Parts: sequence; structure tokens; C-alpha cells
Amino acid sequence: MNTNPTIPKIRKPVESVSASAIKQIANQKRSSKLTKYWRYIKLIRDNFPDLKTNQIRTQLKQRSQGLKSNIPDAIWQNPSG
Repeated sequence: MNTNPTIPKIRKPVESVSASAIKQIANQKRSSKLTKYWRYIKLIRDNFPDLKTNQIRTQLKQRSQGLKSNIPDAIWQNPSG
């Protein structure tokens, strides 16, 4: 904070960004993250065709919480192999 009243504050100009541009950027980020998530789920599903996608998603959530899952750790770490 500037405590000396004789020195003026230097302000940088702030670019105004429209609300629609902010929404577009947020949607692009969300889309790319969800795309990665679903690719990962589909790779695991290719290794376990007998499991439904919802079951794989449930086990992924359990694994992220530190609980046990029926899918081996090797598959979670490298689903394409």
C-alpha cells in the first residue's frame, strides 16, 4: 500500500472482457478436461468390456478417494497397455 501521499500510484490499464468471452473460455476449458476424462474411461473400458461405463466411473471415484477397486493399479496408471 502506498503510504506516502506525494508519490502517485501507477495503475495498469485493465482490459475489459465481455461476459460472453469469459463463458466461451470457461466452456473450452471444461470441454477439454471432460474430453480427457472420457478418453481415459473409454481406454479402461476397452480392457474391461464386461464392466459398464458407470461402474468404471464409480471405481475411479473410489480410487481417487483412496478406497479399493476391482480394477488393478496397472490399468489405472497405463490403460492403453
